[in-house]
Amino acid sequence: MARQCRIVLHPAGNDRDLRHLRPDRVRLGVPGVFAGDWAWAPNAAGELRIPVGFVGTLVEVWNGWAVLTCTRDVAEAIVAEQQAARDRYRRQLVAQGVTGADADRMVDESLARLRFDGKVIVADESAVRDDPDAVARIAPDADGRYAVMGRAWM
Repeated sequence: MARQCRIVLHPAGNDRDLRHLRPDRVRLGVPGVFAGDWAWAPNAAGELRIPVGFVGTLVEVWNGWAVLTCTRDVAEAIVAEQQAARDRYRRQLVAQGVTGADADRMVDESLARLRFDGKVIVADESAVRDDPDAVARIAPDADGRYAVMGRAWM
């Protein structure tokens, strides 16, 4: 899958030179790879890395923040990876002896809940922000593309 993504993203159709995907080189209207802060995870050596990235098109830069749009398939992968991050954190808490409602509360306070409601992504950050109104609904645009957490990822 990683090789296929590199082939799709490379202008010449091969997977060797990906310098054009560096964050400082991605331009408006051009595909790029992005991830959320929640994607940070330790590798086998304990170093923090982002092992997953998502393909989107940069459509806007807003106050230094990137706004990328992506397809439904990519949006589904983002929602699934967010849930996987929540699951990893919960397992870590359980391994430390935190269980039940306490573990659930700590996960909710650290990582937003993402889910689909039909075609709309519901991003519930109410526990993260301690604000019951911090629930966003992200609908696809006219082309069916999502700006998942637009203006929220740098």
